[in-house]
Amino acid sequence: MQQKIRCCLSALGFILIFAETLRRVVADRLAHALSGLCCCCGLDSDTQTTLCSHCLAGLPRVRRACPLCGLSKESVSEGDSSDPHEQGPASVCARCLTQAPVFSLCRSAFAYSSPIDQLITDYKFNERLDIGAGLSDELGRVMETYYSVSEGSSGVNGKPSAVIATPLHPRRLRQRGFDQAQFIARRVARRLALPDLSKRVARIRHTTPQTETKTKAERQQNLRCAFEIKNRERLSGHSHVLVIDDVITTTATVSSLTTVLRDAGIAKVDVWGIARAELRSAR
Repeated sequence: MQQKIRCCLSALGFILIFAETLRRVVADRLAHALSGLCCCCGLDSDTQTTLCSHCLAGLPRVRRACPLCGLSKESVSEGDSSDPHEQGPASVCARCLTQAPVFSLCRSAFAYSSPIDQLITDYKFNERLDIGAGLSDELGRVMETYYSVSEGSSGVNGKPSAVIATPLHPRRLRQRGFDQAQFIARRVARRLALPDLSKRVARIRHTTPQTETKTKAERQQNLRCAFEIKNRERLSGHSHVLVIDDVITTTATVSSLTTVLRDAGIAKVDVWGIARAELRSAR
């Protein structure tokens, strides 16, 4: 009897996983089908993405950011859609000079202020995949420009060889219904023609949301032993990878993941997000 119960539970689990995968595929295709409309204003988009040129021009960008941690003293909305990383070189901030981050760089497509904050909230918690598609495509464009310029100059920041999304714990995945960072990573990987190795990393501890922690020590303790590498041999040959997240705030999460990846033999980790939050306690 117990054996039959275990078999039934196993079969039920497989069915649920298959149903969830099918739902995500259908939702992704739906996002493509709706690509003719701007996810921000709802009008016909004049671009190849779900963000029209008018709305894209008004979204907040990070200006004069630290080239290491990605923080800036100024996050503004300007009437152009130019690349935020074409605003001229920026000096390393005092915090990074004192204690450099474990990752090689941290950058984003947008600043986490209105209306980006509301767009990302709708994407994450209302499963607005049309918003996720538009924001992800812009992130991919910014990254493509950044690495093409880097390769064309000194080559110091050459193009990475793989993409890895910051993983969700299975419990959080069940609660939310989909993995927002994985969705972003898939589109970025497709744009940059890179393999998506997100399945090689897992979050093995169900941690408290970082927004609910108050100090640096609490954030570090919250993420202690939170990530694990699966099938390390699948990461062999990759010395430089991208870590993708939706919003980067204190960098505690991506720093913890970077440490695990570096312990696995990856020498260089670049962190990218849809948006970078400006906080006084950024690390």
